[in-house]
Amino acid sequence: GYENHGFVEDNVTTPDLFAHSAPGKQGSGMRFDGNETIVLNQDATSFNVSGPFSVCIWLKSEDLNADVLQSGRFAIKIADGFLWGQAQVGGIWKMTQAIPVPTEEWFHLILSWDENKLRLYRNNEEASAPINASGTLTGSGTLYLGGRQDITQTYEGMVDDLRIFDQALTASQRQQVYNF
Repeated sequence: GYENHGFVEDNVTTPDLFAHSAPGKQGSGMRFDGNETIVLNQDATSFNVSGPFSVCIWLKSEDLNADVLQSGRFAIKIADGFLWGQAQVGGIWKMTQAIPVPTEEWFHLILSWDENKLRLYRNNEEASAPINASGTLTGSGTLYLGGRQDITQTYEGMVDDLRIFDQALTASQRQQVYNF
């Protein structure tokens, strides 16, 4: 929404997004091969996640160690085959419990924060116990999808239907996003 468009950082060539398009969960998705990152810069008027949020994304991972999505305020990360979400609340990173990453199969994630609890859902089921995370969201709002070149683990796998909401979704809203 709001006509926000990211740009691609590619450490190999000038990227051709059509070359990274592949069959997604429904329609076309984007294939990440560990060489590109999509960057969406914070814009105070149209893209500034600074309060409650929900990040929804379909993944089909080939990766056991990656920063799938990250900003200075929230992130979805994979290490040693386990995935977790995190949010920087009051200057402290609050992390959900890690869950196993299914490889080579589509799964849906929602990382949600309501200014009180941080929650992680997989395939619209709560995947770990809610984490106490009361306070104010802090950190940079610039968003990186696929990792950050030379800084973090880049992502290899598929992404489809990334949505970011400026609210914690209700159960019916989560179901609607999951059913896309």
